Amino acid sequence: MFERGKEYKRAGLLDEYGGQQRSGIVTPRSGPYIFLFGGEGDRFGYRDEWEGEIFLYSGQGQEGDQKFELGNKAVRDHLKEGEDLHLFMSVGGGSYRYEGQMAIIGWRDERGPDVNGNDRLIIRFELVPLESLASDDEVEALLDDASDMATLRRLADDDGAERRDPVERLVNARRRSVAVKAYAHARARGRCESCDRDAPFNTSSGRPYLEVHHVARLSDGGPDLPANVIAVCPNCHRRAHYSVDKAAFTERLAITVAEIEARA
Repeated sequence: MFERGKEYKRAGLLDEYGGQQRSGIVTPRSGPYIFLFGGEGDRFGYRDEWEGEIFLYSGQGQEGDQKFELGNKAVRDHLKEGEDLHLFMSVGGGSYRYEGQMAIIGWRDERGPDVNGNDRLIIRFELVPLESLASDDEVEALLDDASDMATLRRLADDDGAERRDPVERLVNARRRSVAVKAYAHARARGRCESCDRDAPFNTSSGRPYLEVHHVARLSDGGPDLPANVIAVCPNCHRRAHYSVDKAAFTERLAITVAEIEARA
C-alpha cells in the first residue's frame, strides 16, 4: 500500500483516501486503516519518538485531559476492529516519510501543558512495527516445538496482563502473537476456517499456507487472543478487509470463530 521510507504529501493522501484535515490521527472512510501523522515538534506536550524498539505517539486533543474518544479510541482499538495503523513522520513542507505499519502494545499516562498552558493528562501510545510481533519463521518454529494443541492454547491464553513495564509488554506481545498465530494454524488443520476449502498451496517447509485474521471482538489490551483470530485463505482474508460487504463478512467470521472455539 505504501513504501517504507518514501515521502508522501499529506494533502495528496487525504485527497486519495479522505479523512480529517487537521488531526494527527486520521480515520479515512475509504478503507480499514488509520493514518498517524507525527513529528511536528514538542507542542502542547506532544512528543513522537522512539524509545528503544517502542515508538511513543502522543494522543489527540490540544485542550484539557486527553480521553479515549474519536481518534484516540480508534488507535487503542485498531487491532480488535481490524484497522491497519500506518505511521507517517513529518519531514517539513507538508511532506511525511512513511515509517511502516504499526501495532499497539499499550499506552501510558503522562502530564504536560495543553494549548492554554494548563497541566493536563496526555495519552502516549506504545507502538511497534507490525512485522516485529510474529515472523513466519517464529510461528513455524513454535509449531515444530509445541505441536500439541493444549500447549499452544496455554501459551496463547497467557496474556501477562499484570505486567506494566513497556519492555515486558513488548516481550509478552511478541511471545503471545507468535503463540496465537501458531494456535490458529494448528486449529485450522490446513483448511480455511471461513470457506472450509483446503489451503491454496503449501509453503517451502511443507505446511499449508493460511493467513491469520483478527475479527472484531473485545480483547484485553494485547494484540492477540485465540477467540479473536481465524485462519483463512488469502481470498477470504482480502474479502474481510476490502470487499463491499466486509462488515457483514467480518460479523460472520466472528460467529464462525466463536463456534469453532466452543467446540475446541
